[in-house]
Amino acid sequence: MSISGNCNVSRPLACLKLTMAIVITLLCFFGTNTLAFYAGAVRDVPNFQHSPRIDGLARFALNEFNKQQNAQLSFSKVVRAREQMVSGMVYYLTMEALDGHRTTGLYLAKVWVVPWTNFTQLEDFKQLDADKDGYQTSLWHAVRVQDPMVKEAAENAVKILQQRSNSLMPYELQEIVSAKGKVVNALNIFDLLLKIKWENKVQNYEVEMKRTLEGKWTMN
Repeated sequence: MSISGNCNVSRPLACLKLTMAIVITLLCFFGTNTLAFYAGAVRDVPNFQHSPRIDGLARFALNEFNKQQNAQLSFSKVVRAREQMVSGMVYYLTMEALDGHRTTGLYLAKVWVVPWTNFTQLEDFKQLDADKDGYQTSLWHAVRVQDPMVKEAAENAVKILQQRSNSLMPYELQEIVSAKGKVVNALNIFDLLLKIKWENKVQNYEVEMKRTLEGKWTMN
């Protein structure tokens, strides 16, 4: 099937009508499903955990959101990455980020990239409900022992151990030997190995500390 016509610049209205007629005819002939072909299926990005490009896009999205909303989120890591081919590529990035209260949350960013024009734009950014959106847990990962939240968790662990012991002799934190962290239902959980002095003895304690949404610490 072919459709042809002459478009004279002196007759813009006739040209517009002809163009609309061609579009409508093509839609009727091929069907609207043909247009959907140009938007590819959403698929997982392989090996995204080791991709500087994915990390860079996630940080870009976070920075754009912070500027737009005057927020103070800081990037932690990407936990899932998906992509969809359009005119360029759309990335759906699920990431962990810390807010101003050092509470870790899950966020979903939609970033549109057109590489041949150096175009990158944040399309959407929202916080996820961990239970509703199916991200109940993340894997344990190493955390710096100098991290302020790790130090806070360790100090509260010593206080709880002191309370549970009913001892008049104080427990003293000597060293945070190692720390691991993860997020469960938007709550920060740390597995800590602590060197603690009590009386004249120094012992290692392995504790699991959980920070509630209200900022309180509990020990499992």
